[in-house]
Amino acid sequence: MQRRWACVIAVLLWSGGALDLHAQAGADVAKQFVGTWRLVSTIQTFADGTSKPDPQVGPTPNGYMIYTDTRRMCAMFTNPARPQWASPGMPTEAELRSVVDFMGAYCGSYEVNAEGGFVLHHVEIERVPNFIGTTRKRFFKMNGDRLILTLDPAQLPAGMVATTITWQRVTQ
Repeated sequence: MQRRWACVIAVLLWSGGALDLHAQAGADVAKQFVGTWRLVSTIQTFADGTSKPDPQVGPTPNGYMIYTDTRRMCAMFTNPARPQWASPGMPTEAELRSVVDFMGAYCGSYEVNAEGGFVLHHVEIERVPNFIGTTRKRFFKMNGDRLILTLDPAQLPAGMVATTITWQRVTQ
């Protein structure tokens, strides 16, 4: 009987340790997000097999995304080819429109689901107010100093099968 209890206790201790190791592994993955990331590319892939750079940011995008250790994030990205304003203090309607067409920005909290391989961005501030209060799901892959995010297919427009966003860790 004592031997049976010893086995039960051993299994419980081991399984508790396994849970702790699993939780630790998830925490380690979340720590890999912390830092500043520079936007490298945003590629859209379509049902017919073709792909192209996201027109909002173009083939050579500018942008940064910051993840903090307090589970806050902020991203801002733009197309460097957007037109300069003739008068910075008095932009035309078309120049103002370029802010919407060629720039994106949002901030909020985030949570990493290491087991599921995704990160959730809970949007609190957004360039488009309709998106405040939404959650953006991004599947992730870490590849050295690159973070590759793939948008949740459920959040893509019809005809698009993938959007892949590649970020490079900023070290200096």
